[in-house]
Amino acid sequence: MRIQDSIVDQAAEAIRQYVFSNHLTAGQRLPSERDLANALGTSRPALREAIGRLAAERVVEVRGRSGIYIASIHVDDVFAVRLQLEPLAAELTAQRRSAGDVGDLEGMLDELRRQLADPAVFNTVDRRLHGAVARLSGNDVLAQLIVQLGDQTLLSRGLTARNEDTRQSALADMEDLVAAIGSGDGSAASHAMRVHLQRIRTAASRTETEPALPTRLAGRVVVNQ
Repeated sequence: MRIQDSIVDQAAEAIRQYVFSNHLTAGQRLPSERDLANALGTSRPALREAIGRLAAERVVEVRGRSGIYIASIHVDDVFAVRLQLEPLAAELTAQRRSAGDVGDLEGMLDELRRQLADPAVFNTVDRRLHGAVARLSGNDVLAQLIVQLGDQTLLSRGLTARNEDTRQSALADMEDLVAAIGSGDGSAASHAMRVHLQRIRTAASRTETEPALPTRLAGRVVVNQ
């Protein structure tokens, strides 16, 4: 029997949050399937499907009996592609946005402001905002690629989001982006997204060399069954 997509989506998001909260680094092994399912509060079948999805997106690698590992991705390579795709998506979104679309983006922006002091939640809302801009472009292929690329920078997000100055700058960038989309200025929206990604790429490159924090089990993340 196929597991509901919503449950698998929640399990995949729980794994992302586990990676983020535990500051895991590329090449590091995740707990066993049983232990991870227990830690996340989800069923093993749902977890298996979620891992398969994340493996297809190159967030994790499944190495047979050896276990599940965080995939090794060169951040600069990912950002080089994001810098081509996301400014285009922002431009298209500005051209095609409706009043309701702008209201949704402004709601996420308000949530981003409220969560400024919480790196983990801020990161989650930031990912949602990037995903929403991509989807509102009206190009499903472009949106899918952007969401997958965003997940591949999960590790660098875990490093950059811990820095308060970086979060402040990211918030200011998102304010400029949403304002440009709201005014229907595609060129300004594209520029705002490009400036933001370049800033985050610089921050990610700077933090890549920082020593990883010891792995610890974050609070239990419960996935609805």
